[in-house]
Amino acid sequence: MFRERRIVFISLFSLIILTLFGCQSPRPSAASAWLPTNSPAWVHFPLGHETEQYTFSADPSAPTTLTFYSLSPGLAYTAELRDRDGQVIATLSNTLPHASLSVGPGSDLYEVILRPSGAGGAGALALTVSSSGGVQTVSSAAVSPLAAAAAPPVQAETPCRAVSRAGANVNIRSGPGLEHTIIGVLPAGGALAAGGRSLNGWYRVETGSGQGWVSGSVAALDGACDRLPLVDETEPLPLVVDREGWNSLDGQLSPGDAADLVQVAVTRLQPQPPDNYAEFTLTLTCTGQGAEAVRWGAPGSPAFPCGQTITLPFMLGSDRQQFAVAMPENAAEMVQYSLLVVSR
Repeated sequence: MFRERRIVFISLFSLIILTLFGCQSPRPSAASAWLPTNSPAWVHFPLGHETEQYTFSADPSAPTTLTFYSLSPGLAYTAELRDRDGQVIATLSNTLPHASLSVGPGSDLYEVILRPSGAGGAGALALTVSSSGGVQTVSSAAVSPLAAAAAPPVQAETPCRAVSRAGANVNIRSGPGLEHTIIGVLPAGGALAAGGRSLNGWYRVETGSGQGWVSGSVAALDGACDRLPLVDETEPLPLVVDREGWNSLDGQLSPGDAADLVQVAVTRLQPQPPDNYAEFTLTLTCTGQGAEAVRWGAPGSPAFPCGQTITLPFMLGSDRQQFAVAMPENAAEMVQYSLLVVSR
């Protein structure tokens, strides 16, 4: 069935357990939904079925990336990736904000199956397929029946680390700033696992006895660090919208204030359908030099550019969602933005 070798890359942005399977798992009972490119599918937990299943097509000319964004801290789930013949390629168990899988160029179909993990909990997960090349459009009716086949090899990326710069020891502090207590030292040339970054350019690291912070002025990042989560205790900016209305929020980013956290809350959702559910379009527009570098989306890993519109469902019990709007730490210009939320 496969004429070329398939390689799946799994990006680890915190504790993600990767398992290879040598046999096929039982088929879930729920129907598989088509997952179009660059149009997030929002999965709400607890699920209405035992599983949620989505099918997507690889891009013939470029790698295709499947991204999981959790908008609910601590949401626990597992995801299986299968090829079109039903063979489980890999599974990941995740409780963290972001993970992604990439498959090489080709014309094959893949299926991802989501399940709650353990107690699971309630919350929302955004599932997105993207590609750097042209995308093949395939009808969901063309999905072949799943059957057993040989699994391709899996390769994990190097986890993100903070590495002390050559020739210098780095102080580890209890918080992201020189005013915090020194709790240890990272020797010259040493490295520690990085789990987050602050707005002022510090990295949160895992030590043998807990967590600490090192300054980006004396430490560098190494490994899969492109979506290192933003760790910030700032209260989110509120954006309240009626179930059948619209609202907007204006803000600005500057070199000293490079990220905002926005919480969208929907009012007048009712216990009984159809008034317990509403869909909204969200669009971020930006002005100013450097607007092309602004990203928005899931807190800690915003990926959508300015001008991107997404559709997001809200329902009773999941009527609040948080979003980050951020620009690079080294940006030198001020950017104004406006987040527009409109009921569909």
